[in-house]
Amino acid sequence: MRRTLESVLTVALIVLTVAIAAFTLQLPAAEAQSQPPGVRVYGNNPANGRAAVATVDDYGVLFARPDHPARWLDSHAGIGATLTQVVAAPAATLSLYVTGYIAGSTTTTAGQHLPRQGTGTNCGTGTATLYPGSANTTATVPSPANTVAPTSVTFNPPLKLAAGRAFCILGVATNTTWIAVSGFTAP
Repeated sequence: MRRTLESVLTVALIVLTVAIAAFTLQLPAAEAQSQPPGVRVYGNNPANGRAAVATVDDYGVLFARPDHPARWLDSHAGIGATLTQVVAAPAATLSLYVTGYIAGSTTTTAGQHLPRQGTGTNCGTGTATLYPGSANTTATVPSPANTVAPTSVTFNPPLKLAAGRAFCILGVATNTTWIAVSGFTAP
């Protein structure tokens, strides 16, 4: 009796998992039902920016990870006291979502940096500070010397930029900063 109940619950969980994946990804019903248990369901709907990977193991345990096919990783070095574009602006209807970055000094002298967003050349128009607070206009986030570990920042949930805005960094005059930033583009 217990084994039958476990089997019924496992099947119900698999059906529920496929239904959630089909709803989230807006897959056609026939495609969603064709996924066997224990197999990953991949999908992407550029119209609504949703993407997901759902996996069910042989025991019916669901693993779900939000992800996006429009992932990017960009880097830039030698950023001084001038606002510098690191990630180009997407189309006007799309936004950059920053999931994290690492940054440090290119020299043995520590400095600071400030993540900002904007439009135009090097975010020169409509500039706004992203982190650590919108009121900051000078570089305040540490850029450690190149002899120590860099600053590592993770945004969970991702940091969403305004639609059609680029990701830029402002450094300081006493040294230059390098940065590697990751994220994805979506509506």
